[in-house]
Amino acid sequence: MTAKSYLPAAAAFFTASVLTLGTLYAGVLSSALAVPPWLWLFLLGSALESAYYAAYFLTPRTPWSVRLVELAVWLVPLYFLSGRSWADSLWPAFLTFVSWLTARGYGSQLVTMERVADVLGDQAASTVSWEYESLTSSSNDLAIGFFWRRLIVFGLGIAVLAVASHGRTAAEPSSLALALRLAANLAVISGLALQAGAYLFRLEILWSYAQAVVDGSLTRLWFRNLGLVLLVLLLVVNLAPVNYSPLTAETVGKWASRLFQQEVDMTAFQESAGQESPSLPRGEQEWVEPEEPGLAAVILAVLILFLFGSLVMVVLAALGLLLLYFTRTEIDRLRGVPRLAVEIYLAVRRAAAQLWMLLRRIKASLPTTGGGAAGQKVSERGQETSSRQLRPWGRNVRALLRRIAAQGGKKGLPFRPSYTAWEYAQVLKGSLRQEEGLIQRFFQGYHQVRYGPEEMDGTEEEQLLEVGTEILKKIEEWEGER
Repeated sequence: MTAKSYLPAAAAFFTASVLTLGTLYAGVLSSALAVPPWLWLFLLGSALESAYYAAYFLTPRTPWSVRLVELAVWLVPLYFLSGRSWADSLWPAFLTFVSWLTARGYGSQLVTMERVADVLGDQAASTVSWEYESLTSSSNDLAIGFFWRRLIVFGLGIAVLAVASHGRTAAEPSSLALALRLAANLAVISGLALQAGAYLFRLEILWSYAQAVVDGSLTRLWFRNLGLVLLVLLLVVNLAPVNYSPLTAETVGKWASRLFQQEVDMTAFQESAGQESPSLPRGEQEWVEPEEPGLAAVILAVLILFLFGSLVMVVLAALGLLLLYFTRTEIDRLRGVPRLAVEIYLAVRRAAAQLWMLLRRIKASLPTTGGGAAGQKVSERGQETSSRQLRPWGRNVRALLRRIAAQGGKKGLPFRPSYTAWEYAQVLKGSLRQEEGLIQRFFQGYHQVRYGPEEMDGTEEEQLLEVGTEILKKIEEWEGER
C-alpha cells in the first residue's frame, strides 16, 4: 500500500481533533459555544468521508447534487439530535461543515500532487530530471507547502484560544482537562503523521515518474520509525501540564508587587529606626523628596522591557513566516509592518543558520582520535568533508539560474523538465549566438558551484553573478527568431 491510502485518515483525525480542541477552548470562553461530546464523532465521520471521497472519487464532473447529499447525510441527523431546534443545531452544523470542507481540501490536494503530467505538458513523464525538480522545488506548490501552511495556521489558532482561556480552565471540572489533553494528543500525532506521510507521498510520485527502483518495504519502515518518534513526542506532551505557560502576565505582576512591597517595607523600617520628624502646624504638609528606585526595581523594569520586546519580536517573526508562505510572489510589494515582519523573520532564520554553521565548524575543528600520520590524514579528510557539507554552495548563483530559466520561458526558451543545466545552456547558445562566451562562462561557473570539490571565493562569485545578470538582460532584450 502507498502512503496515499493512509493520508486521508490522518487528515480526518487531524481536522476533527483541531476543531474539537478549538471548540473546547471556545466553550470555556463562552458557554454559548459549548458543544456536546458526541459531536466529535460527527466531525470525524464527516472528515473521513470527505477526505477519502475527494482523494479517490471526486472529479471536476461530479455534480453539485452529490455534494449536497454528502452534507445532508451529516447535517440532517444533527437537527434531530439537537432536539429539532434550528437554534441549537446551527453551531454543531457549522462545525461539521467546516470539518467536511477542510478534509475535502486535503483530499483534493493529494489528487493535485499526482498530476505531475499537467505540469510537464507534452513531455513524457519518465523524462523528469532531478535538476529540474531541484530548481523548481522552491516555487512549486505541488510539494508539501500546502500541508505546512495549514498546520501553522491551525497551530496558531489553537495557541491564541489557549492563551485567551488561560486561568479559566482551572475552575472547570477535571473532565475538561482530560478532554483537552486527549484532543491535543490526537492533533499532535495526526498532524505530524500527515506531514511526514505527505512528504513520503511526494517522493513516491517522483520515484514512479522517474522509474526508480525502491524497496517495497520502505513505506512500512517509514511509518514504523515515524511511530517511534511520535511515541516519544506523545510522552513529552503528556508530561507537560495543560495550558502550561512558564511566564504569564499574572506571574510577572506578582513578582513586581513582591519586589516593590519589599522596597516599601525596608523604607518604612529605616524611617522608624531614625529620629522622629518634627511636628508641623496643622494645615501644613511636609514635602517628601521622592526616592530613587532601588536596584531590584530597575532590574525588574529591564526584565519586563526585555520580555515585552522579545514577545513582540516573536509575534512579528511568526507574522513574517505566514506572509512569506502566503505572499511569496509579492514580497517586494509589502510595505510597513508586513515588510518589517518578513525582514525580522528572515534575519532570525539567517542568524539561526549562521549559529548552526558555527557550531558545526567548531565540532569539525575538534581533534579526532588516532595518532601518527594516518590519524592526521583521517582528521584532514574529515575536516575537508565537513567543510564541504557546511558550505552554502552558491545559493545566489542557483537563484540567478532560476531567474534566467523563468525569463527564458517567457521568451520561448523554456527550461524543460528533461533538461539538465548544461543542455539548457546549449538551448540558449542556439538562440543567443552572440553571447555564447557569456553563456559558456556562466554555466561552467554554475557547475563548479553545484558539483565542484572546492568552494568559489567571493570575488569569483560576484563576477559570475555579473555574467549571469548580463545574460538575463540579453534574454529580456531578445525578440525571438526573425
